[in-house]
Amino acid sequence: MSGKIEIKSAEQAIACLEEYGSNYFKLIPKKFRTPKVYHAAVKQDNSALKYVPEHLKIKVCLFALGHKHDSVFMYMPKKLKTPEVCLAAVKCCCSNLKYVPKALRNQEVCLAAANSPANDLEDILKYVPKGFKSQVCKIAVQKDGWLLRFVPNALKTPEICLAAVKNNIHAFTEVPNSIKSHVEKLLG
Repeated sequence: MSGKIEIKSAEQAIACLEEYGSNYFKLIPKKFRTPKVYHAAVKQDNSALKYVPEHLKIKVCLFALGHKHDSVFMYMPKKLKTPEVCLAAVKCCCSNLKYVPKALRNQEVCLAAANSPANDLEDILKYVPKGFKSQVCKIAVQKDGWLLRFVPNALKTPEICLAAVKNNIHAFTEVPNSIKSHVEKLLG
């Protein structure tokens, strides 16, 4: 880009960010730095979150998560990770569970992570509190039976294995020998 950019509106600021990237954010006059402009900057580069004023960070992050910009959550300061923001983050992408503060990894957040579109069970199980792992595994294998291969053997109950096999018959190879006959009977 050559020459000087003269920004005269928020719309022009957004167009500039879309064309040239978030590095040009510093050129935008403060009077045009609206929540939409901040979102456009974060959309270009999640690290632009550093330019967003504290009082707008949650709003910008929720907007970004709502538009499937899932990696913005990892750049959020911990103090801004409210229950509402954490829930939106894991609904957007289950892998965001690793960035949810431990104290906020409740049943609702963990089950939302299991129900999110991209389900990386092997990765998220590391971050699910013990009391919710069985429920998370069941939801995951109901969506994709082949994920049974990532369920720890201690959690492979007949109910979870049955749910996996009903979704994908090939998951039967991952059913522990000790319960295979029981799962076969349940299949009918």
